[in-house]
Amino acid sequence: AEERLGFVRMLTHQVRQPMNNAQAALQAVSIQLSSGNASPAIARQAVRRTQAVLDEIVLTLSNAIAGSTLIERGVGVNLQNVEIMAISQIAIFDCQLSEQHRIRFRCTESQLHLDCDPILLRLCLRNLLDNAVKYSPGNSPVTFQVVVDDEQFGIKFIVTNHLADPLCLHGNIFERGKPSVDKVEEGYGVGLFIVSETARIHRGSLSYYQIAPDLVS
Repeated sequence: AEERLGFVRMLTHQVRQPMNNAQAALQAVSIQLSSGNASPAIARQAVRRTQAVLDEIVLTLSNAIAGSTLIERGVGVNLQNVEIMAISQIAIFDCQLSEQHRIRFRCTESQLHLDCDPILLRLCLRNLLDNAVKYSPGNSPVTFQVVVDDEQFGIKFIVTNHLADPLCLHGNIFERGKPSVDKVEEGYGVGLFIVSETARIHRGSLSYYQIAPDLVS
């Protein structure tokens, strides 16, 4: 009960500001349209900002719901045979529209099937991609690879990105409640915790390493 209450508090704090931002963006669009002098370009820009905020809210809500389930240590996990290519593509489409062009998807096979919880896996991949995009320099590429691991008889999901701050990674970044280490973005340590728990309940593992001072995988 205390852990669930913690997620509710997190949700309250994390959603409040994006909701205010969305309201402000919608008011700006309304003012522009009612003035009679609004240019289509300005209106489109305001709409894109609002859409980005709403996408952030959806991700926050999804993480909170999934987190409440995962603290039950696997209760409610729905394992079924799914096609990994499709789940991966959907996870990319879940990301902000303005950032999707940065994600370069690669897969070693045309079709891969895996017994997993498709909802959790989709959210897990979305969180990985969202963090990679958010904490990398603007317009820098993010590589998303799905490869067959012959040694472990499984599948690897590999996300590689440049770092906006090469010195930002330290400690256990997958720990629940660990604040964002980035100096610009603010987070509540839920997204990567969801990724970690999703890997655990699927009997997988999760790790990261810096290939170079400004590159992490």
